[in-house]
Amino acid sequence: MFKHRLNEYTCVFCGFKSTLKGAVILHQKSIHKDLLESDRNDFVHEDKDLKNEIVNFESYFKNVGKKRKIDPEKELYVCGSCYFISKNRDYIHKHFKTDHKFLINLIVLFSNDEIYLDVVKNGWCLNKKQCSKCSFIGEKSCDLKEHKKKFHNFDTIVNDDENHVQPDSTCKIEVKNEDCIVSEEIEELRNTLVLSSYEKKKTKSGVIKGVKMYTCPFCSFKKSNRLLIKKHLEKHLDSESKFKRLSNERELNKVLDDLKNCVVKAINLINKIENS
Repeated sequence: MFKHRLNEYTCVFCGFKSTLKGAVILHQKSIHKDLLESDRNDFVHEDKDLKNEIVNFESYFKNVGKKRKIDPEKELYVCGSCYFISKNRDYIHKHFKTDHKFLINLIVLFSNDEIYLDVVKNGWCLNKKQCSKCSFIGEKSCDLKEHKKKFHNFDTIVNDDENHVQPDSTCKIEVKNEDCIVSEEIEELRNTLVLSSYEKKKTKSGVIKGVKMYTCPFCSFKKSNRLLIKKHLEKHLDSESKFKRLSNERELNKVLDDLKNCVVKAINLINKIENS
């Protein structure tokens, strides 16, 4: 979604480095002003004069809230100076005026006709609701919680050992029949209850209110009472040995059936040879 700019630009006068061309230009204009008048550097675009490199904020304000396709289901607006995201373009303008007010004079027009600021690298964006695991920045705290629930629900473990088998993560499993062999780690999952979304239920007094619903991690059974869910989990525990025994019997029957088919094929082949 966002392209990393890894190329570094270096000041020819002192060795100052930055990933942004405009940062080097601003550095040269403020620190090496005298040298710059007599010696043009390699970072100035050929078609543009250095004096016009700093652009007016109001004239390019319309480029701040460009509409970009981020989510396949909906289009969101992205701040042109950071990763702040909003559904409303007015919020983008308000965010830019407040959080980037002291950076207005640092807006630079580059050769690719887009506005870039060195805010992501140095963390200059104020009042940001940024995810600790990726570059997402939400408009509100609830947006950040929803993002973490959707994209960072489980921790990802990087395993460099190819010979090591990584155990499966705990997740919600829904089965349509009872021929499911329960894992040996079910004791650890006894207290693992998946909280479903709130469901509307009508009380005796006729009032409709939201009720927490807990779902069994092995099937679609769900109740609002945690104790009932735990009692339900006992059924999976009691039937664990039965499922294993059933699995062994199925494997034995499969071997016997294969052997029987081989014998039948051999007898048919012998009869065919004798008749010919």
